[in-house]
Amino acid sequence: MILEQIPVQTMLGTVVGIDEQHRVCDVEIDEGYVLYGVRLTPVDSSPCYMVPTKGSWVVVASIENSESLYVVVMTSRIDTLVADIGGATLEIREGKATIRGGEYGGIVKVGELVGRLNTLEQALNDLKQILTSWTPATGDGGAALKTAVTDWAAARLTETKRENIENENITHG
Repeated sequence: MILEQIPVQTMLGTVVGIDEQHRVCDVEIDEGYVLYGVRLTPVDSSPCYMVPTKGSWVVVASIENSESLYVVVMTSRIDTLVADIGGATLEIREGKATIRGGEYGGIVKVGELVGRLNTLEQALNDLKQILTSWTPATGDGGAALKTAVTDWAAARLTETKRENIENENITHG
């Protein structure tokens, strides 16, 4: 029959071993039949690749109908994703995303930052209100102003700590 003469182009298997440094994995196609050194990328220098989770299902394709050269084209689960798109790099590994190397640290938690800015802005607005509503009184030597400003100054602001506004799970550079 003609179908038996057509080479198999793709196979379904389970990842049984991973060598991320060399960007290859071992895939068990049938019980006891393992394809060793299945590529994670079509070429070694590819700036984009995914590392499947050990035990996950993968679709393996033959490269140019070779019986010894295969590449992973799809996986049911991944542990790591690395992509370089036009010089913008993204790496997702162990629950953390790194964009452009991550040297700038974590992404700002906008809600936390806005809350802290609002607190600071309200404190400044309170001080402005105290200063603009104060009227000098003859003979008090500024005692009324000092009392108003002292009460305002007693309400101390909490200093912002990096961990209060940084999401360390997403770093950027």
